[in-house]
Amino acid sequence: KAAREQLKTAPEAAEKASGVVRQWEERVKTEQTAQSLLNDIRALKETCQTAQSAVEAAEKAEKKADLTVKTLQIARLSGQAAVLAKELEENHPCPVCGSLHHTEPASETGKIHTEDEIAAAETVLADVKAKLTHAQMHRSRQEAFLKAKEDEHTHLREAVQSDGELA
Repeated sequence: KAAREQLKTAPEAAEKASGVVRQWEERVKTEQTAQSLLNDIRALKETCQTAQSAVEAAEKAEKKADLTVKTLQIARLSGQAAVLAKELEENHPCPVCGSLHHTEPASETGKIHTEDEIAAAETVLADVKAKLTHAQMHRSRQEAFLKAKEDEHTHLREAVQSDGELA
């Protein structure tokens, strides 16, 4: 008689055991997904660090290129003032300010840079700024990918914890 009872409940027990196996298979799959996400997160953190370094290098290059342009422009203006100062005559008006007395005329400070030289430096500056913008956009994309993966991992972990114990 006990054997008959066991036979009657066997399909139910088999169904229950099958359900437990499916739950464990899902849990294993979830753990594998979580591990894959953690690997992605680690890789993205490294990518973000590399992207940040690229942004910092581009910012440094942009400051250097900007300083070069400004230095060339100032040198050109100083040189032009020196050229004008050579033409100054006492009791004749200055073509810039109109003064008749020229107590401290500009003196030559070195090479007078051409507009072409300044334009070339400005082109370099524009290229460097474009590279900086590209580096910043790349960094932002990588940070967004990282946040999405971290959010996905957090959501997965919360879902596993809310499932509670397996049957």
